Amino acid sequence: MVWCWRSEPWKWARREQREVRLISGRPFLVGEFQVRIGFPETPTTQVSYVIPVDGEGRPLPAASNMVFYAPFNGEDGSTFLANRGWLGAFWFENNCTVFSMFVKINPQGFRHSYGNYLGGEWFEVVCAVQDHLCTEFEIEKRPFFVVGESAGGNLAGQMATAMPERIAAAAWCGATNLAKPAKPNRSKLLALNTWGCPGMIPTLEAVRWQREVGGEVWHGITPPHFRELRNYHAPGEIAYLLIQQFIIDAMRSREMGVEFPSPEFLMLWQTLPQTVTDGWLQPKGGVSDELLVYPPLPDANRVILLAGGMDHIGFGSRMDGLLRLAEAGAIPISLPVDEHYLEHPEQMELQLKQVLERPEWAALPIYVAGSGMAGQLAALAVLRQPDQRIKRIITLDAEFDSPFPHLSLAAAWKNDLIPLHMMFSHNWPDLPEGITSTVFAMDEKYDGDDIWNAFIAEVAREETSSDK
Repeated sequence: MVWCWRSEPWKWARREQREVRLISGRPFLVGEFQVRIGFPETPTTQVSYVIPVDGEGRPLPAASNMVFYAPFNGEDGSTFLANRGWLGAFWFENNCTVFSMFVKINPQGFRHSYGNYLGGEWFEVVCAVQDHLCTEFEIEKRPFFVVGESAGGNLAGQMATAMPERIAAAAWCGATNLAKPAKPNRSKLLALNTWGCPGMIPTLEAVRWQREVGGEVWHGITPPHFRELRNYHAPGEIAYLLIQQFIIDAMRSREMGVEFPSPEFLMLWQTLPQTVTDGWLQPKGGVSDELLVYPPLPDANRVILLAGGMDHIGFGSRMDGLLRLAEAGAIPISLPVDEHYLEHPEQMELQLKQVLERPEWAALPIYVAGSGMAGQLAALAVLRQPDQRIKRIITLDAEFDSPFPHLSLAAAWKNDLIPLHMMFSHNWPDLPEGITSTVFAMDEKYDGDDIWNAFIAEVAREETSSDK
């Protein structure tokens, strides 16, 4: 049972094995042991650790900076030394102690489910492991650091809220179940999600709760790892880099009193599309004076205004599209469109005017694209105030004609104006000469996301070829 660990933390570790290994010419104490925790879903867990040591096998002073890697549900975290290379930033590059454990896949309904935590029993397991390591190897016990993803993010965030005296900083990606704090956090917190992750909204609520009680949280939305496979829960490279730098900065701030966070962290942070994700996830309604610009590459050579929102495109696919346009050399601008624009279509013209008047884009060609009614309104805005810098309009599932003149592309279209390419996921209407079109058959080959991806590929390809 958990209670006995507190009085004799060294006696419950069973089948312990340890050895000093030379890794890239440097000594590290690598070990493992089993702990019987008695939970119905995980009666026994395997703990692994790596401790930087000197030539005589004694822990280095920096080993008191201890990092717990909270595995995701069902992950064998005890294999982190072989399977979690990004944790090397802590134990190899910064001489920290790192430990983790095996967690059996748990159904979410069980009281001790690893995906829930709210009872706090798993918190005590982790703290007891730190206690054991500090006692066994004479390491100074100090508040430690927690990193994790998915269910491991739940543990990291909830532990920092419930036991701030034990946690110096916590950084995670993909949490879906976080606690409501009663007071401001003492621990430094970094809460990340990949775009399209099911934990985006729960995390946003938890961040809001923390800030309402006066706490501070760094919160960001990052690209996923498996974009092409549509796995919007697995962290991408930028998430791991941010977690690494955040924890290292927290350590250095504690050790040396240096600035937190560091310029290195802030440079990484600026690559996130914070303005875009905030604009979509926390909409203010109506028309915004702020353009939602996805961070472009340094050599971007054109501007693409991408309107959407009144359709069924998923948030993950929408963000993927902006990323692909940025990778193609564009400055993507995302324009969320709601029903307000139907009543006031002139507002779209005001948004387009903002783009045209930005001085830093004065020498760049501009392309306008959009899906559904948002694309229709964007096309109308261009046709009603043509500008020689606007090179092409591309729409997906926009109506060419409408019984309402103020929503009709047919009423605004003139053959000698800006080229218009219309794409459809169904049978296309009769279009006048001068308008090009593409149609996709809705069969087993295409679904909604496939068509959106094809639309984005066409926008990126067309723009690249037309600029040459």
